[in-house]
Amino acid sequence: MMDFHIPRRWTDHSAIAVGRVGLLTLMSLTLLAVGPAGAQSLPGTPPGTGKVASATTLEASQTPTTYPAALAALPATAQETVRAILDSASAAHLPLAPLQSKVIEGVAKRAAPDRIVAVVSGVADGLRVARTAYTGTVADAELTAAGAAVQAGVPPDRLRELRRSLPAERSATQTFVVLTDLTRRGVSVDDGVRELQRLLALGSGDEMLDKLRADVARDVAGGVQPGLAVSRRVDAFVHTAGSRPPVSQRPPSPESPTVPPEMNP
Repeated sequence: MMDFHIPRRWTDHSAIAVGRVGLLTLMSLTLLAVGPAGAQSLPGTPPGTGKVASATTLEASQTPTTYPAALAALPATAQETVRAILDSASAAHLPLAPLQSKVIEGVAKRAAPDRIVAVVSGVADGLRVARTAYTGTVADAELTAAGAAVQAGVPPDRLRELRRSLPAERSATQTFVVLTDLTRRGVSVDDGVRELQRLLALGSGDEMLDKLRADVARDVAGGVQPGLAVSRRVDAFVHTAGSRPPVSQRPPSPESPTVPPEMNP
């Protein structure tokens, strides 16, 4: 997946993405690295006064926080290209929010205009391919997650297969988010889909999916092979679920007396 990355020479960090706090810290480090000889003046301050613009001032005055403002910060050619991408996406009934957010993110991170255009185009392509996995309507959040999975290398037919493992009324958003994360950590698409299907077969909710993602991330960071990490974690979940008696065999709690089936709402 194409994304915006901060050059390593600016700062030493291990985070996958830079949030607002990270951006503020990064800008502070950049300004400090300039040194007295190359001190940057505050807006409206004559050069040579020795006053250096603070990161807070820069972020507040120069970083657009809305799509129109971010688009306006781009050169005319880049603006025209971005508008064309969004017009095409709108005509295809694709969600525009993930495209607009990439423009805002790119401008905030001072990415080159051509890089911003490339990233926005890549997200649009991912959404367009992901849409082929659906024959009916789909929520914007789920399609956005599916598009990110496509950009990570998941074919639409595997998304369709995984979607069928869920009840029709349940969103697949978090399932696709976890699959994308597993894939980016080195888990093969086949292994990721298979293990998530095993987990979903247990009736696992989004909370369990989030736990799987966090556990696998920790294991991989500790040196465990990605495919082995996810299979071991799902094995543990399956074993734990198998050791519990079925709901119908569990004794009722004092606070929840047994209700005859015919009286269930």
